Amino acid sequence: MGLFLYAGRNRHPGAIVVVGFIAWVLSPFVLLAIAEFASKRWTNRTRSALNVLTIVLTFATFLIYGFLAFGPPTAKMVPIFVLVPPVSCIVIVVTVVVAAGLNRR
Repeated sequence: MGLFLYAGRNRHPGAIVVVGFIAWVLSPFVLLAIAEFASKRWTNRTRSALNVLTIVLTFATFLIYGFLAFGPPTAKMVPIFVLVPPVSCIVIVVTVVVAAGLNRR
């Protein structure tokens, strides 16, 4: 969240926009937390896939947002901030479904 706020330091959006964007950026991590809670009943292989994905996704988003925050400010930053969360959520769902499907075979 700090990188998001740092990247927007020269812009002054309203409080509602900032709160909404914070919720948007955190949504993949909320989904990972829900999956972690639900994973108690899953096989070890599926839980391992979720744990690896959590680490990879955390580092990937940190690198993407860090590059945007400390790179030159451009108008092209906004679409990336908007696209990273839904793409992350899709990757989470696909990974869990595929890992669970492979365990059933």
